[in-house]
Amino acid sequence: MVELERPVMKRPKLGQHFLVDKNIARKIVDSASLTKKDTVIEIGPGKGVLTELILPKVKKLICIEIDGTLVAYLKRKFAGYRNLKIIPADFLSWKPPKTILKKSVPIKFISNLPYYITTPIIKKIFNYKNWSTAVLTVQKEVGERMLAEPDTKNYGALTLFVKYFCNAEKVAGITSKCFYPEPKVDSIILKLGRIKTRGSRKFYESFSRIVNSAFKYRRKTVVNSLNRALGLDKTLIRGVLSGSGIDPSLRAENISFEKYINLTSSFKNYLLS
Repeated sequence: MVELERPVMKRPKLGQHFLVDKNIARKIVDSASLTKKDTVIEIGPGKGVLTELILPKVKKLICIEIDGTLVAYLKRKFAGYRNLKIIPADFLSWKPPKTILKKSVPIKFISNLPYYITTPIIKKIFNYKNWSTAVLTVQKEVGERMLAEPDTKNYGALTLFVKYFCNAEKVAGITSKCFYPEPKVDSIILKLGRIKTRGSRKFYESFSRIVNSAFKYRRKTVVNSLNRALGLDKTLIRGVLSGSGIDPSLRAENISFEKYINLTSSFKNYLLS
């Protein structure tokens, strides 16, 4: 690794807050349980604090960085590493080569996610059919929503969306002082482990429609929420809810993930349009 002067960044842009705490960096990388067989995609490597820890541990590392100044810096800093590819691109619009999408090549993701596009990036990760693990630093508030339990204010559509695709666990909390410039909020390191596909694409679309409809009118009972959002008859909705083991008087945040899965199965014949 070549020692270089740090790139001159007059002011943060693109939601940039650079991780500067090396102990936290090691915790992030260690929690990914990397091996010499692994292919890793690092989203937004910044100044390479995670990159330099990942490189010696993996078969291949692909860094996707949108900032041209940082791309040039990283290419100089890590010149000579044959297992590293730095791609100047926006991860959300980047189209990976077919060799990366092979099911025989499991992908691990590591990233300090930009706060303002956390959810779109996570959704794109879930679209990879060959991802296995993602270790992500997210805003504390978002992380708490992802990990929330029923009957709490943080429990919502994001919680259920994450549960549909993976098991999520908190690795550690991170204070704002671990970044430069300091953000106004604290962060959480999450480890996401992919789980077996729960159903077809159509099943997921129905699940998503039901969940979003239920939480669209959060203060209403789930009967009224589904009635307003889906336009279905209340008597029909009450019958389907009862048949799925759900009290019709409950609100969206009182219903467990497993019950939403049951509800999707029960509603499938009514959500074809």
